[in-house]
Order: sequence, then C-alpha cells, then structure tokens
Amino acid sequence: MNDKTIAFLYAISAIVVIAFFFLVYLFANSFLY
Repeated sequence: MNDKTIAFLYAISAIVVIAFFFLVYLFANSFLY
C-alpha cells in the first residue's frame, strides 16, 4: 500500500469514529432529557 491509501484509510476511520461518538452523544441527550 502506498501513502495515499494509508492516509485514505486513516481519514475514513477518523470520520467513522467521530460519527459514532456524535451518535452516542445524541442518544445520550435524548435519553437524559
């Protein structure tokens, strides 16, 4: 794998992790309130 593929995979995983934490945050708010 070249550097572009590795950077692309890192970007995808970062976006997935951020979206996951954002969804958890939204679910926590909806359950608390």
